[in-house]
Amino acid sequence: MTVTNVIDFLVRDHERLAQMRLEMGRSITKNMLVKDKVKEYIRHFELHEALEEKFLISPIERLRENKEKNDLLQRLTDEHHKIWDLIGQLWEAINSRRGFVQQAYFDLFAYTESHIREEEQVFFPKVSKLLGEKMIADLGEKAQKYYEHYHVQV
Repeated sequence: MTVTNVIDFLVRDHERLAQMRLEMGRSITKNMLVKDKVKEYIRHFELHEALEEKFLISPIERLRENKEKNDLLQRLTDEHHKIWDLIGQLWEAINSRRGFVQQAYFDLFAYTESHIREEEQVFFPKVSKLLGEKMIADLGEKAQKYYEHYHVQV
């Protein structure tokens, strides 16, 4: 897979995570290997979040202070915390009563889809503008290497 820049790389990673969420949903409806699918998703989401932290958030934080930058970073951080809360709720539901698993999964799925749309339509274009084409291209190569080094096949 050839990476043109860090934004394109993260969009492709969003697609991988979306596929994993769908597989997790199918395993929930069929009552099969749900814990394994959730654990796999958590590992991949951790890697995705590390990629965003290292190759988007950190470079943006090094830019001069401005309100747009600060608001952007705060919103992204808040949304990632919400996703972790929803993952925790799904995990709790799996370990307790079966009736709440599908609702917890739906809440995670819906919020994450909304978050990804916002990242791709609002956050990434602003990041591209703030960092510039050359920097996002350089960061894309580094993100690809980082992913290949830390990605664990399940």
